[in-house]
Amino acid sequence: MSLNTLVRRAKTGDATARRLLADRMRLRIERMAMYYASRSGEEFEDLLGEAWLTFFQALSEVDFRIGTPAQYLLKRARWRILDVIKNNKRRRHAPLIDIEETFRAPHNAAAEGLSGAACARIQSRLTEVQQTILRDLMEGYTWREVGARRGFSSANVAYHIKRIRETYTQVVGERESREIEETAFSKVRA
Repeated sequence: MSLNTLVRRAKTGDATARRLLADRMRLRIERMAMYYASRSGEEFEDLLGEAWLTFFQALSEVDFRIGTPAQYLLKRARWRILDVIKNNKRRRHAPLIDIEETFRAPHNAAAEGLSGAACARIQSRLTEVQQTILRDLMEGYTWREVGARRGFSSANVAYHIKRIRETYTQVVGERESREIEETAFSKVRA
């Protein structure tokens, strides 16, 4: 059975096809994980697990009209391995306060002092593309994965993230300036 046929059957949920596909791709994925583990100092098993997880998650997104499905799956696995290496390196070199932020509970706008109105203002100022990118990022996708899902380059995703950050800074800046004015006004009245 050809590799493309296996990918087609595995995409439909055929457990036998998934097992056969994993058997056919095992050596390539293991070599890729071993290569990056030896170059980065990361644990081979960790990188291998991330690669397999992403490989099978990406199976549902394969488009048979574009390129070679097996190469697409390998590319996604490689991207995930590289993202894991990058994030682990960042954690190792981050100041202690950043590490605490990384392992904190998921972002909660209310805990950060942003009201629902501020969040709504931010969202209303974002384009539809920026809202989609932000939603994908909040679901846990990396920049590369968002780009692959939406048909953007990672540079295009970076551009939109820059615009999202600028919008956030504007809204937070407006909020802070209102708070400063309110505080100054209350001191004048007192």
